[in-house]
Amino acid sequence: MVNRPGLPALAYRIGTHGTFLRRMLARLPSQPIPDGPHAGQRPLAGLTTRAIADPAIALLDASAVLMDVLTFYQERIANEGYLRTATERLSVLELARGIGYELSPGVAASAFLAFTVDTATGAPPTAIMPKGTRVQSIPGPGELPQTFETNAGITARVEWNALKPRLTRPQELAIRETDNKLYLLGISTRFGDLLDQPMTDMYALDAGLAAELKDITEAQAAEVQRVFFTGVNTGLKPGDIVLLVGKRSDPGDLVTLVRSIGQVTANPELNRTQVDFEDEVTAEPPKPPSFTPQVHKFAVAKLVQLAFTADKIKTSVVRQSWRESELSAFVAVQGWSRTKLTLNINYTPPPPPAPPLAPADPGAFAFRSRLGIFGHNAPYFPSLPAVPHSNYFIPWDDGSGLSIWKDSRKPADAPAVAVYYTGADLYLERNVPGLAGSGWVVLERPINHYAAYRLRSATDASVAGFAMSAKSVGLKLGKPDDKATELQADTTDRPEDFRVRNTTAHVQSERLVLAELPIEDPIAAKSTEIQLDRMLLGLQVGQPVAITGERDDLPGVTVSEIVILADVIHVGGFTTLVFPSPGLKTTYVRKTVTLNANVAAASHGETVTEVLGAGNGAQANQRFTLKKPPLTYTSSADASGVQSSLEVRVDGVRWEEAPRLYGLAPTDPRFSARAGDDGKTTVVFGDGVTGARLPTGVENVTATYRSGIGLGGMVGAGKLTLLQSRPLGIRSVINPTPATGAADPENRDSARSNAPLTVLTMDRIVSLRDFEDFARAFAGIGKVKGVALWRGETHWVHVTVAAEAAVGDDPDAAASPLASHQVDATSELYTNLVAAMAAASDPSQRFRVDTYQPVFFDLRARIVRDARYRWADVQAAVTTALQAAFAFGARTFAQPVTAAEVISVIQRVAGVVALDLEQLYRLDGPQPSPSTILEAALVRWEAQEEAPQLAELLLINPLGIGLEEMLP
Repeated sequence: MVNRPGLPALAYRIGTHGTFLRRMLARLPSQPIPDGPHAGQRPLAGLTTRAIADPAIALLDASAVLMDVLTFYQERIANEGYLRTATERLSVLELARGIGYELSPGVAASAFLAFTVDTATGAPPTAIMPKGTRVQSIPGPGELPQTFETNAGITARVEWNALKPRLTRPQELAIRETDNKLYLLGISTRFGDLLDQPMTDMYALDAGLAAELKDITEAQAAEVQRVFFTGVNTGLKPGDIVLLVGKRSDPGDLVTLVRSIGQVTANPELNRTQVDFEDEVTAEPPKPPSFTPQVHKFAVAKLVQLAFTADKIKTSVVRQSWRESELSAFVAVQGWSRTKLTLNINYTPPPPPAPPLAPADPGAFAFRSRLGIFGHNAPYFPSLPAVPHSNYFIPWDDGSGLSIWKDSRKPADAPAVAVYYTGADLYLERNVPGLAGSGWVVLERPINHYAAYRLRSATDASVAGFAMSAKSVGLKLGKPDDKATELQADTTDRPEDFRVRNTTAHVQSERLVLAELPIEDPIAAKSTEIQLDRMLLGLQVGQPVAITGERDDLPGVTVSEIVILADVIHVGGFTTLVFPSPGLKTTYVRKTVTLNANVAAASHGETVTEVLGAGNGAQANQRFTLKKPPLTYTSSADASGVQSSLEVRVDGVRWEEAPRLYGLAPTDPRFSARAGDDGKTTVVFGDGVTGARLPTGVENVTATYRSGIGLGGMVGAGKLTLLQSRPLGIRSVINPTPATGAADPENRDSARSNAPLTVLTMDRIVSLRDFEDFARAFAGIGKVKGVALWRGETHWVHVTVAAEAAVGDDPDAAASPLASHQVDATSELYTNLVAAMAAASDPSQRFRVDTYQPVFFDLRARIVRDARYRWADVQAAVTTALQAAFAFGARTFAQPVTAAEVISVIQRVAGVVALDLEQLYRLDGPQPSPSTILEAALVRWEAQEEAPQLAELLLINPLGIGLEEMLP
C-alpha cells in the first residue's frame, strides 16, 4: 500500500469487517478439498445460505471481526510510529525522545510582588525578604488559591514604599529690563526644547538667584503670566496689584514691574495661592513651560577627605551629577552616614516668617491699602466763589488738573504758579496708621499706568488745601534703586501726568513669599526617566520598580506597570530613575503617581520537601515518583526556556540532574527526571554503568521541589495579597500587574511541530529561519515571525512574538476573546528569551524581539438559510465558526483577511444556503467599507525611529459580527 508524503494519517489496513466477510463468502462455493480421497471436490458449493444465524456463516462473521480488530490495531501501531501521524501524546513523547527532545513540561507563571514595609512607630526601617517568601492569591468564583514564591531575597526599606515624582520646581522668576516682562528661568531645571537666551538684562526676584546670574551668561527663559505664592491667606483678590522687584548682583541695581491681578485661586492642599495677571486671563490660561530635569557634568570622585558639613554636601553632592554606584563609593570613602546625608539633602525648612523690608531686597509685594491723593474729593474749582478762593489757591481743575506733587495753595512769592510740596513729595487723602518707612509705594493712573517708589519716610500731618483741611500723611519717596537717606535731596522722578483726581496710591506694602512652581506635565508614555522629589540612595541598576497612577487619557482609571532600572542618577539633590527603551507604556497624571521599589520577582509554585525513600546499592536504575505533582518548571534563559525546581540529595549531598542517563560515567552522582503522560514525575538513578547507583541507606534520598504549574497561575492584578510567611516588618503585599508567561504542559500537536525544531537549530542560531524556530520552541511562546530589516545601513533581524497564554488587566480578561497575548518586555519570559537567543546567535548579528499589535475587524452579512434549520441555530453556528477561524490561534502575524475567506467560512456552516457579505472593515480604518481584502502590516522600522512599528495580528471582533437573515 502506497501513502503519498504529507498525509495526516497512514492507510495501513488490508481490509475491514465488511470486506473480509464478503471475500470469505465469495470463496465458499469455490473452496476445494486440498487432498485425500475427495481432493478437488467443493463440498461447500451447496451451502447457499448467507444468513448470519447459520453456524457456518456466524463462524465467518466472527473471523471477519477478529481480522478487523487485528488490522485496525496494526494500522494504529503503524501511525503511532511516526511523529506526523501519531495520535497519542505518549507516542509523540517517546518519538521525540528518540531525537533528544523532551515535551515541554509547561512553565510556571511569574509575577512581581510589591511589598509595603510597616510604618508604625517602633517598626524597623528595613525588612529582609528571604528567597521563597510565600504569597497566596485570593480566588474568585470557580478558582482555586494559587501560591507564589519569591525568586530571590531582597531588602525592603520603608522609604521605598511610596516614592513620588518631583511635583514642584523652583520659581526662578526674573524681569527682563528690555521689554519689561516677567520670565521664568531655566537655571536649576529646564523647559523641554526652549532655546537659551542671554541673561545680561535679567533681574531676579530672589536674592540668591540674583547672585547666580552674575556667573550665568545664557539660560532658558519663558514668559509667564502666572505666579504662585506660599499660603492661602494672602489677602489678594482680583483687581489688586502686585509689585515685582528684580535685582542683579550689584547693590541697589533694581527694576520694578507692576501687574494687576485678574484671578486668584487658593490651593489649600498645597498651601499656596495661584495668581493670574489680568491682561492675560483667557478661557484657557497658558500652561507653564514643560519640565525637564537639569543635567550636569558627572562628578569625578576624589579621595580627598572632606568634612561632613552642609557646605561640603552642597558643593560635592547637590551641585553635581552622580551615578548611584559612584556616589555610594564616594560616600563610603568619605565615611559619611548615608542616612544623615539624605536627611540633610531632603530637609525642607519650615516657612520663614515674613522678613523685614530691606531697602535693596528683591521680591514680590502686595499692598494692603489703596487711597486717593489729598484733594481728590475737593469741590470743582469753578463752582467755588471767586473771592476769596482765587486769592489763596491755584485752580486745581484747570487743564488736566493739578499734579499730585504740587501744593494747591498759592505761595506768597509766586502767587500764580503751583509749587512742589515741602517736607513731603505728596499727601494722601487720610491718615494711614502703621505706615512705616522702608516700604514701597505704587502710584496708579488710568489706564494701568504705574510708578513704583521706595518709601523713605511717612509723616502724619494736618494738611490744608483745596479749600479743605484733613488729617493726612506725607510721603517722602525715592527711586527703586535710590540709596539716598532722608537728609539727602528729594527725588526728581516726579511725572507730571499723575494728577490729583485720577491717581491712586497703593501703600502698606507686604512681602509675598514665592512658592515652588507646580510641575503640571503628565509623565508621558515612552518616557525613559522619572525624577523623584528627593534624593534616595541604595537603588540599584536592574531593580524592578512598580509604578501606579491615574491615566492621563482616561480620568478615574488607575493602572500599574513594572519597569526595570537601567540607571540611577543623582542631579542637583534629586534622584532620577532611568528605564530602558521603549520606556513607560502609559501616560500618567503626575500628582497621582507613586513608585514602590520594594518589588521582588516571584513565580507560581509551592515548595515541598519530602523523603523519596531508601537507596539500595543492589538495585539498578532505582526510581522514585514525586508525591505532589505537578513539578514546577520556571522560565530560564537556556534553549528550552525552562528549568526544573527539583533538588535531590542523597545522604545530604546534592546530586545534579542530567537530561538523560546515557553517556554518564559509572560514578557520576546524577539522576534523570522523567515526566509521565499522567503528569507525574519519576526520578531515575543510574545502574553503575551509565550513572552511579544509589548508596544503600535508610530514608537517605530526599527531594525539595515546588509544586504548581500552568495556566492556573495566571492570576489577575491585585490578586496576590495573602502573606503565608510574614517577614518581620512587612505590612502587606500585592501584585500590581497580572501574572504572565505561564504555559500548560506541551500537548500532542505542539510537540509534533516543535520536536523537529530542536534538530533544525541544534541550540544555535545562524539563519533567519533559525531565529523563528528557536523562539517557537521556547517554552511560553505561542507565535513567532522573523523578518530581516535594514535600519539605515545596519542589518537587523526582528522577531515578533506572542505569548502562549493570554494576559489581561482584569481578572476575567484572559477568558475574553479579545484577551491579549502580548509579551511584556519586563516579564521573565521576554528577558529569558532574549538572553537565550543572544547566547545561541552570532554576536555580530543584531536582533530585536518585540511583541505584536492586535487589530480587529468587523463584518456584516445577510444569509439565506435552509428552511429545515432554525435561524437562531444557524446564526450561533456561523458566529462560532467565524470566531474560531479568525481567533488568535488560527492567524499569523501580518496575515490578511479576504472576503473570499470569510464567505468560505460562512458557507461551510450547515444550514447556510447563500449569503451576501455587505461590509468588511478594520476598526481602525474607514468604516463601513466593502473591502475585499484587509491588510495587516509587518514590522516596520525607519532609521529616525527609536523603536519599530509593531507587526499586526488581524483578528475578528467578537462583538462586531453582524448577521441578518435574508429571505430567498
